[in-house]
Amino acid sequence: MANAVLRQEVDELREYMKELSYQAMRTEMALARMAEGMQEYREQGARTDAAVARLTEGMQEYKEQGARTDAAVARLTEGMQEYKEQGARTDAAVARFTEGAQESREQVARAAAEVARFSKEMREFKNEMRADREESARERQRMNKQWGELANRLGTLVEDIVAPNLPRIAAELFDCATPDLFALRVVRHFGGETREYDAIVVCPALVLINETKSRLLEIHVDRILDKLSEFPRVFPEYADRRPVGILASLYPDASVVRRATRKGVLVMGMGDENMIVLNPEAATDQR
Repeated sequence: MANAVLRQEVDELREYMKELSYQAMRTEMALARMAEGMQEYREQGARTDAAVARLTEGMQEYKEQGARTDAAVARLTEGMQEYKEQGARTDAAVARFTEGAQESREQVARAAAEVARFSKEMREFKNEMRADREESARERQRMNKQWGELANRLGTLVEDIVAPNLPRIAAELFDCATPDLFALRVVRHFGGETREYDAIVVCPALVLINETKSRLLEIHVDRILDKLSEFPRVFPEYADRRPVGILASLYPDASVVRRATRKGVLVMGMGDENMIVLNPEAATDQR
């Protein structure tokens, strides 16, 4: 009986030892896990410390950035205030400029109106003057024509109208400022013959021979050419001077002027105020 109890106790002890061994193994495993957890905790703590250090550094940088931002905001605020003041000054300047521009426009408008009024008055004055000049020109032409017709009827055309212009024409066309001789109604007798000239102007290099007709015809061009060709024989004392023909009439026909020009003969006619050479180009070949 004692053996049975002893065996039972031994078996219970064995079970207990097994359970104790199992518990010890579990405890070791738990301790191993705890040790591993502690290592992980320490590593996590190290990571947390590093994160805190970085956070602290970031916070410092954030504070510094905040300070810089505050300074920038202060400068911006100051700049905005200056901008507002500058805007106010600009508005005032624009207002003054607008007021001045308005006054200038009004002055320009008044000046333009004055110029327009003056221009209108000047146009009216010019029109009146032009009308007066045209009327005066027509009156001069009418009077010259009447004077010429009257002188022609009285037989004094040469003396009254043509002759006073001959020295001027000699000076203008042939540089003959001081003629050696200027004569009217010249009659020359030679070798039993007689020649008559309405007027002659004797210059150092040439003799201007005038024939004046109440109505100039083309045949008169040929006749004065004949007089020019015989002039050295009629006036041997002027044989060394070139004879130049100049026909004159109050209002010569254009066809006669053209023919005379081709023959190198000058033609005088009535201008606005006095007798003028109608074909001065004919003198070009005479120089």
